[in-house]
Amino acid sequence: MLPKDYRSQVMWLGALSLLALAVIGALHVPFPFTSDQASFTIGATMMHHGAVMYVDFWDIKQPGIYLFYLIGGSLFGFTERGMHVFELIYWLVFGAVLMVTLRSQFSRGWVVAALPLLTVGTYYAVGGAGAYGQVEALAGFPLYVCLWCALAYAESSKPRAFLLVLSGVAAAAVLLLKLLLLPIVVMFWIIALRSLRRSAIPLDGSSLVRATALICLGTAIPLIAVMAYFAHANALCELMLTTFVSPLHIAMRGHAQDPRSLLVIFRWLALYVSPLAVLSIVGTPRWIRSGRNDLPLGLVLWVVLALVIGILQTRNWVPYHFVLIIVPLGILSAYGLDAMARWVRDQRRLNTRLAAIVAVLFLGVLFYQPLRLLASNVYILYKYGFVRDGAEQRAFFEAVRPEYRQIREDSAFLDDPASRPGPIFLVGGSLRYYLTGRKPATPIFGLPSFLTDRWQDETAGLERVRPPYAYIANGYINDIESGAPEILRFIHRNYRVVRSDAVGTWYALDR
Repeated sequence: MLPKDYRSQVMWLGALSLLALAVIGALHVPFPFTSDQASFTIGATMMHHGAVMYVDFWDIKQPGIYLFYLIGGSLFGFTERGMHVFELIYWLVFGAVLMVTLRSQFSRGWVVAALPLLTVGTYYAVGGAGAYGQVEALAGFPLYVCLWCALAYAESSKPRAFLLVLSGVAAAAVLLLKLLLLPIVVMFWIIALRSLRRSAIPLDGSSLVRATALICLGTAIPLIAVMAYFAHANALCELMLTTFVSPLHIAMRGHAQDPRSLLVIFRWLALYVSPLAVLSIVGTPRWIRSGRNDLPLGLVLWVVLALVIGILQTRNWVPYHFVLIIVPLGILSAYGLDAMARWVRDQRRLNTRLAAIVAVLFLGVLFYQPLRLLASNVYILYKYGFVRDGAEQRAFFEAVRPEYRQIREDSAFLDDPASRPGPIFLVGGSLRYYLTGRKPATPIFGLPSFLTDRWQDETAGLERVRPPYAYIANGYINDIESGAPEILRFIHRNYRVVRSDAVGTWYALDR
């Protein structure tokens, strides 16, 4: 049982921490969508009206991300604000879970209270608009639950079966978000097995079978429910092909990235994520000396495997693929804060007050870049009046993401009363679908370049629907000519140019 004073400190400092996190998150609620977030919102909107993923629209991703946007949009609206509010609530719940589950890990209540800021606060500060609401970010919550529940079962003197079931449910949530994260989940369970073998509970064949059965039960419940839904919608085959076959085709046909693009990733990690890594290193002796505690080991391996998985995604190297390491590093960095607190307390040469000043200055220098980035986001919000009305929101969107202005200007003719209604076909990012309010004419939003093997399938749908308008971004011309020239031939044969600029060309169907 934790001391009453310690629990009281965790509670009121934790409440302040969540309040601070709510403010930080609220500052990022007004931010605009990227193309990925627009795709998720469009797909979720279609699902809200009865569409079936992989049939009425198609994406290489697992269905979990669209389910997340479906829930968020149904509750708060399928808009930038609605989805960012839902994500903020998701992270506030995660922050509370962190403090409850880790309150016995640290000697200072304020260190426990700092956990939401070290993890989610860092994510908001350094992730950037492109990372918010992405699969790699959202997976941090269920991954942590999977690890903690498995270890809590293994390290308890009286193992509780529901913990392994919950670990399995969390693992299923991870897999529904991104199947590539399976190695991390398996590694968590291997660490739990190691911990269980060292526990006072006899580990015989029957107990191992029971533990495995409980994990499988928890994992199976969500997965079977999802498979049953797709089977009922006659889309189970498409789910299986997309999950297990399409990624192999894309990997074999995809173009390797320029290794120099990794320098961008390393620079981002060095500037904005390294403070957490430095604090984690500072805290390493602290958790190693603490004795039997496999949670930090699981977090370290989480970081390593997440980096490996991110680098192996040779199709595309972008910073948001690596935000997955922020949660484990944020938790590990709390051990560094705890070690620093002990150092301040135990100082003999320096008095305690001076030692505390040294520690605060060290942290200030260490987190300068993340804090500077957060301050720049606050400043640009301040410039636009904290986006309190529609005019300020429009100006803010166009300042943060210039594509908003460009898309609104070149597609303004679609709002003309004389324009023809109906879905549109476009190649080159799905943000245009979202901003024009027009539905996609074919299942693959924006025809991303890494899906050239599926472009042929789009031609038949294009000929069947014959949408009133089509758009092709100039950067995709070469890909279309080599991957699906029928699309260009169909458009040139049946459409006339409406508007063309340095970015792309709009076409209208000839009557």
